[in-house]
Amino acid sequence: MKGRRCVAVFCMTAMLLSVNEMGAGSWKQGELVAAAEDSVWKEVPENFVFSSGVGAWATELQVEDDGSFTGVYHDSEMGDTGDGYPNGTVYFCNFSGKFTEPLRFDECMYEMDLEELETEGTEGESYIENGVRYVYSEPYGISGGTQFTLYTPGQPYEMVSEDFAWWVRSSSGSQETDYLTCYAICNAATQDGFVGYENREGEDEYIFARSAHEYLNEQDIAGKSKETIQQAINEIYARHGRVFQKADVAAYFASKSWYYPIQGKTDDQIVAEFNSYEKANVDFLAKYL
Repeated sequence: MKGRRCVAVFCMTAMLLSVNEMGAGSWKQGELVAAAEDSVWKEVPENFVFSSGVGAWATELQVEDDGSFTGVYHDSEMGDTGDGYPNGTVYFCNFSGKFTEPLRFDECMYEMDLEELETEGTEGESYIENGVRYVYSEPYGISGGTQFTLYTPGQPYEMVSEDFAWWVRSSSGSQETDYLTCYAICNAATQDGFVGYENREGEDEYIFARSAHEYLNEQDIAGKSKETIQQAINEIYARHGRVFQKADVAAYFASKSWYYPIQGKTDDQIVAEFNSYEKANVDFLAKYL
């Protein structure tokens, strides 16, 4: 069922003098500001999310200091049933890629290209497991574009498109301000918007903030109780919208700003969405219960 495809995208040159002003296909002339000596990615949050803000679907990105990224898109349609899959349909995509180094055009705006994009599976192909149909999909929010804009906090909403502003306001909750209160990435072709957020592991937002992006080891779990390890497994499931029946566990995750429970979503559907890190980390943690 699985295949791989790689999309190589030509990079824009440093001589590019136009910037995305109000939406796809609308460009104005501008003057390139010299890029910083250090990568701007070192200054921004490593995590970005594109979603409606209600938890039904999401595309999550983790961007490294060199512009490379990993990500996952997931969406569940419990009502999308048929012969052999009475329990609904899950659309998902695990992917990776790389952005070029952002070029600064003004105080709150950088331009970059999508240099590489690789996805797991062949879009449209599907399989059925435990009464659920799983469909390989595109990386929603990333696909369809080759040029992207990175905005920093302070960018006026009047200087971005209405579509992009809607996505950012929906995801970030900044409905009352006239400017961005967060970092955000805009797909120039589609005006889809990813909102940046900090890992708040030190503020008790996560047990293992990077369990979806790196392998855990014995050093990570040293000194942690079995209860904490079990909660760390729950945390991996919670990222995919698992609804918890135990009151104390449900209350714990309800207190997390990133948690969006999805009613009716099964564990089989969640496991199908796991990337390789999540699968390995669940297995690893389970050995210590």
